[in-house]
Amino acid sequence: MSPWIFFRNALALGALMTLLAPLRGEGGVSVSVMLQWVPQAQFAGFYVAQDRGFYARRGLDVRLVHGGPHRDSARALETGEVDFSTLFLATALVQRDRGVPLVNVAQLVQRSSLVLVGREDREVRSPRDLAGRRVSLWGDAFEAPYRAFFDILAISVDAVSQHRSVNLFLRGGVDACCAMYYNEYHAIWQAGLDEDQIEPFFLRDWGLDFPEDGLYTLASTATRSPDLARNIAEGTLEGWRFAQASPDVALDLVMRRAEDAGIPANRPHMAWMLTHILPAIFPDDGGSDSPGKLSREAYLRTARILERHGIIRHIDPFESFTLDGVSRVP
Repeated sequence: MSPWIFFRNALALGALMTLLAPLRGEGGVSVSVMLQWVPQAQFAGFYVAQDRGFYARRGLDVRLVHGGPHRDSARALETGEVDFSTLFLATALVQRDRGVPLVNVAQLVQRSSLVLVGREDREVRSPRDLAGRRVSLWGDAFEAPYRAFFDILAISVDAVSQHRSVNLFLRGGVDACCAMYYNEYHAIWQAGLDEDQIEPFFLRDWGLDFPEDGLYTLASTATRSPDLARNIAEGTLEGWRFAQASPDVALDLVMRRAEDAGIPANRPHMAWMLTHILPAIFPDDGGSDSPGKLSREAYLRTARILERHGIIRHIDPFESFTLDGVSRVP
């Protein structure tokens, strides 16, 4: 080999290594994951997986970042700001319908905890009492199930924006607010409104028991790096199993994350959240849902309801929506 050819090949190899270097950190392959809300027990399994080395054991150097009312995790994934994001299934279906090629890597939360909470002193005692009332709702990323709910009831509401807290509801600025049973519902109770002063309406009681938090990536990542996606999913599930077995350790990590982010949090509320989200991740009700897996039945049921109510226009094949299906495509 001539010296010139050797020098040219060495330069090419050096350039290639420079390009690949950012993909691997000291602890393994660098991966970013956006969790769709602020630090709280809803994401305990991720914190555990990072802290206890469940990701590192799989050759991953995972960076966890948080979304929130003003930071859309679906948008961050679409633009390439992050490699993976958590999203509700309904949100992911809406994004697919808009042309964003999302793929479900793991279905973490198998059951719905969405609820609308009405004020008894405003005579909101049934869902139809919400007609024409002021109701605070989260934005675009979380609205699909509520749109279907109002369509089933054939009512419209005076919707106002709800951000990170339920203060507007607590101060009487709205007649009802949206909530997660494991989060805002308990926060309302902690703030001093007793159960006989509020009326919860669970969306699952109206046929809208949609799976919620799932882990998603773009189809390009799923097809290019299926093992990476599986390792993220497996490490996260191991974190959730640890949180289920050792909730006090998991809560310590949750409180530390909230404190580091400057997010007000109290341990009893985080304990309530963890206690009530775990059964939705590991259901023990005789159903067909396996931890971490999105079932075809749940996918089609959710998609058909959204299509029926005009929230999405078409339903993609189940195989094109899941990691197992996409990674089998030649």
